[in-house]
Amino acid sequence: MRRSLLPLLGLLACGTSLLMAQAAPPASPERLAFDTWLRQQATTALEARRTRLATLTTPAAIGKRQRELRTWFDERLGIGATGSSPLNAVVTRTTRRDGYRIEHVVFESLPGFKVTALAYVPDGTGPFPAVVGMAGHANEGKASATYQHAWVSLVRRGFLVLAVDPFGQGERVEYLDASGTSTVGIGTREHSMTGQQVLLTGRTLGGYMVHDLKRALDYLQARGDVDGKRLAVAGNSGGGTQAALLAAVEPRLAAAVVSCYMTSWGDMWMTPGPQDAEQILPGFVSDGLDFADFAVAAAPRGFLVSSAIRDFFPIAGSRRVTAELTPIFAALGAGDRLARVENDAEHGWTPPLREGAYRALSGWLGGRTVDSREAPVTTESIAALNVTASGQLATAGGTRTVRGINAEEATRLAKTRPALSTSALTALLGPAARAVSPRALTGEGAVVPPAGKAIAIDVAPGLKLAGRLYRPTRVGTTAVLLIGDAGATTEAARIAALRDAGHAVLALDVRGTGALAPGEGASGYAGAYQFAARAWLLGTSVPVWQAEDVRHGLAVLRGEFPSATTLTVHAVGQSTVGALLAAQVERLSSLVLEDALLSLHDVARADVHDRATLAIVPGILRVTDLPELMARVTATKVRLLRPRDATGAPVPVAAVPEHLGRALPTNVSVEP
Repeated sequence: MRRSLLPLLGLLACGTSLLMAQAAPPASPERLAFDTWLRQQATTALEARRTRLATLTTPAAIGKRQRELRTWFDERLGIGATGSSPLNAVVTRTTRRDGYRIEHVVFESLPGFKVTALAYVPDGTGPFPAVVGMAGHANEGKASATYQHAWVSLVRRGFLVLAVDPFGQGERVEYLDASGTSTVGIGTREHSMTGQQVLLTGRTLGGYMVHDLKRALDYLQARGDVDGKRLAVAGNSGGGTQAALLAAVEPRLAAAVVSCYMTSWGDMWMTPGPQDAEQILPGFVSDGLDFADFAVAAAPRGFLVSSAIRDFFPIAGSRRVTAELTPIFAALGAGDRLARVENDAEHGWTPPLREGAYRALSGWLGGRTVDSREAPVTTESIAALNVTASGQLATAGGTRTVRGINAEEATRLAKTRPALSTSALTALLGPAARAVSPRALTGEGAVVPPAGKAIAIDVAPGLKLAGRLYRPTRVGTTAVLLIGDAGATTEAARIAALRDAGHAVLALDVRGTGALAPGEGASGYAGAYQFAARAWLLGTSVPVWQAEDVRHGLAVLRGEFPSATTLTVHAVGQSTVGALLAAQVERLSSLVLEDALLSLHDVARADVHDRATLAIVPGILRVTDLPELMARVTATKVRLLRPRDATGAPVPVAAVPEHLGRALPTNVSVEP
């Protein structure tokens, strides 16, 4: 995966003073407890998976598990049937080379959604074994020099190779500006931007990528020179992810080569943490799946685990994958269909790993007998390999984009989904829907000192929230729970104003804020993204976590101030979504949403979004959106203070109904 150098260059530009800055302060007890709790959530699910894996000792048991896995992947990827629309494939030109030709191909994966690809075709009549080749996150996509070595070496061995540009790379940049570059960053950055949007509609970025590859197989099968029984996929890094996903769901494949991707979540859960958006399938870990399950679903077809020893995908996890798969392939009488190759190098499809792919594919698919060592390859310029005249689909006749297709889906859902039912709300909230009993922390009649009292709230075994409890400076009968992205416990001025107005206050750092805010990211990914991705992999989201935390905070307020006649939640920033979810099952007098997103539909249909990552709830737009949730709490006064759109820009009061998609509900007021 190609990482942007911009964060590193920005750091170096600040000079040595930043590099010599003091180390971060020690983590708080709440933070240490949270990290332990978060690690345990994954560990518990993975241990249950290993117990299940140990029962897969017979073909019948393995077959049952494979059916379960394939159903799970089909449902969670959100992919549709292949062949549902014409491919409209066109060869824009052909380039002749010694022993093969390159056909420059464009086809439609979905109507108007175009894919650029290069077909490397051996001389001869065929039918040839064929390989769908997937590049990692190189800006150049299929034309990257590393991948050209693989494609040419395979075609020399008698394979027809269809090298495909993933969207967001090569000739499929989806955020193209006037200068011909991506406005958000090619590859992982485009994927992260769009990947969060598609989660809202219940789809996944990986699902769109798998659909592209299924249509690539449709294209190969439609050619007269391809042997449809000898089809394979081979990819590295992000391409390895796509190869693994395709292998799990595509029965037409005879083999898969997955390079620099296969590991285990137990080895990378905290460090380096979640990676590219196409690798994030909601519920993957909580539902008891791990990397090896891609190959479990694919068995007994050929599967090569190709790994770099010094990769950021931990080698220990990669070796664990092979150890788990070996008895399963053996039980299916296919021990020779599982292969492994390692190279002592950093992340990348280095020559030894590519040569392992040539050996495996030649053995399984029957290419030409050629020395497995890679002969020299003269790489082509990017321009020489372009399929389009301009080098980008966006400026060569145009194409639909993933975010555009997703925006259409979000709009369709807004028009067709039924009103939110109690059962759908309960499913959406998950653990946040459970009853929470009032509780007092200090005992009846105890006095909270004027400076407030630090408290810790136990939300779940091993999970504590930091809070600070204040009595009002003058007699009052109202209590306020304060949360916010920056951490409510440090909001001294805001707390003082609330107390002076006669409110008891509990300032609470819910998950994703304050003491439990996202830490630094790893491998080039933002900390907020990795924080949210762990929640998604656990089958939940940060807003649902926060809704649960809010409910526990309210239980403390009720226990501490039983005479309070009004109860308010005041939330700031992305945490407003969690507060709004909690309000669906709590009796509140008022709900103050400051600096709040007005609609997740806004996020789903935006060209770009900002400050929305911790507000993403996978699949929420299939059942509801924030405007409906505001209107649904009719007995609660909802105050919107300085609402914002998906880009973070303020929304004028007059424009709020447009963003809500409805007239302002009678219980909702807006203040600029």
